[in-house]
Amino acid sequence: MSDGQERYRAAVAAAAEWDDEQIAANVWTLTFEPQTREDEWSMSVGLESLGRKVHPHVLAILRDHSLHERLTKTTERRVVLADESPLSQLCGVIGKDPPAEIVALLAPFFDSSNEGARCAAARTVAACGSDESVPFVRKGLTDFLSDGPRLAKVGLSTLHGIRRAIKVGRISDLFRRSVFEAIAQLIARDIAGLEICELLLELDRDRAVQAILDERCFVIENPYLHKLLKAVNKQGILVPRERLLWLIAQLRAVELKYPSTYLMAAALLALGRHHVPEDRECLEEMAGHMDETVAEGATDGLIACDGLEHFRKKMDDALSSGGYDALNSRQQHYFGVQWLDIEVNNGGIHQYFSNSTGETWKMALEGFDAMGMADRASAFRGMINLFGPEGPSIDRERRNAQLDEINPDYEWWTDTFNKTYYSCAGNVMVAAKRYVLAHPESFR
Repeated sequence: MSDGQERYRAAVAAAAEWDDEQIAANVWTLTFEPQTREDEWSMSVGLESLGRKVHPHVLAILRDHSLHERLTKTTERRVVLADESPLSQLCGVIGKDPPAEIVALLAPFFDSSNEGARCAAARTVAACGSDESVPFVRKGLTDFLSDGPRLAKVGLSTLHGIRRAIKVGRISDLFRRSVFEAIAQLIARDIAGLEICELLLELDRDRAVQAILDERCFVIENPYLHKLLKAVNKQGILVPRERLLWLIAQLRAVELKYPSTYLMAAALLALGRHHVPEDRECLEEMAGHMDETVAEGATDGLIACDGLEHFRKKMDDALSSGGYDALNSRQQHYFGVQWLDIEVNNGGIHQYFSNSTGETWKMALEGFDAMGMADRASAFRGMINLFGPEGPSIDRERRNAQLDEINPDYEWWTDTFNKTYYSCAGNVMVAAKRYVLAHPESFR
């Protein structure tokens, strides 16, 4: 059991011993009296684990209008996170089953000047999934019209609340219909992050698919079709093959650049899911495309066509139950290369070695060799040699100590490796997936 899991269990066990008076006192303390981060986390976890026992004390604070100003005043202690306010803390302990009465009590906070308070109110009211929530959810979603899909914090909080309501199965018919229409309007007005597209499918799958396949939407000129199609793929929904072939033909007739490269990638994956042998020629050709996004999408399509689409989930399940030893050698190659590529592209080779994934360096090195990526294998060997004859330790603490002890030219070596790695020809993940296709028996 990890330290985090132990801390979580300890917090829940402690909360189970609290009587009603202690629960009330801790709700107040968490909301209004700044704690250390650790104490605040433990108290929050404990209160949330109590479920409905907390509700009367949360509602009592919200009913007291004299406390509203305090609830929206961000303290110096909490200024680190923009989404924090005393109201954020209070709403955070309500759990997955908000009381219906809370909608009316949170209504005044939708007009607060404190963004954190507005976010908390929007998220909690949306999570109620009730008829009474609808006008406030619509109001929260209008945040996207002014700030766009990336900056609309109140809008994003509203989406998170809607998703929570869907997950626990507590949305009314009116809520489902009204929110679907509101989100569809956002997409129609060119406001469509991936989460918005996914939510449309979660609210009403059949109606959403029908809207996406509508001839007014399913065109390459639609700047958000790639996100809609990605959401459809994520849900495992089959798009009619003839529509995909038409879409791919349209895309092949134009110069591919963002977002059409992403649309082509999503269409190629969707095509592969039909498992039609005649489609392999198209997928093979596009797997060699000069654009990495298109090439990886085509490779994903080939993997789907060969019935290997879920190989990564099977690997993750094996890792969870049996660790690295549960993977065969070729799966270890894929795992090692995948994580080195993710880490290096995110923060460079130093990040790879300093994080837990650095313990898989042997898998990555063998993987580069097995997949024919000689340039990257050579550069990686140069880094490994800096650690001495035994190489990097598989113990993270010891490996980080090695990084501190390494020769003074280490920084030069890391910069050189990163530049070499980024400049190497070919896409690492396309090569890794090609390796899966070449050895299907090892990944089924």
